[in-house]
Amino acid sequence: MDSYQYPAKEYREAEEGIIYGTTKDPWDPKVLIKGYGVLRLSQIKKHVAEDLREMLKRSRSDNDEFSNIGAIMDTTLRKVKAIIDVQKKLKPKPKPAQQPEAPITPPSQ
Repeated sequence: MDSYQYPAKEYREAEEGIIYGTTKDPWDPKVLIKGYGVLRLSQIKKHVAEDLREMLKRSRSDNDEFSNIGAIMDTTLRKVKAIIDVQKKLKPKPKPAQQPEAPITPPSQ
C-alpha cells in the first residue's frame, strides 16, 4: 500500500476518486475511492461490471433480495463517480497511427 496520507481536509473536499499512484500504464492509475479503498482504474471498471451483473441476478431471483441491492448500488455508484473523476484528469490516450489502406486491385483473369 502506498504510504502517502492525504490531509483530512484535502480528503474531505476531494472528489469521489483521487489518483493515488501510478502503474506501468499511465492510463491505468491507482485510484483512491473515498470510503472504499485503492484499486487500479481497470479494476474499478471490472468491479462495476460485476456489481451490475450481481444486481441483475438478485433482481431476477425469487428471494427477497432487494434490500441487498441497495447496498451494492451505493458502492457501485461511488465506483462510477470515481471512474468519471479520474478520467477527467487523465490525458487522452493517443490514437494508434493508422496504416495507409492498400489499394484495391481487381482480381486477375
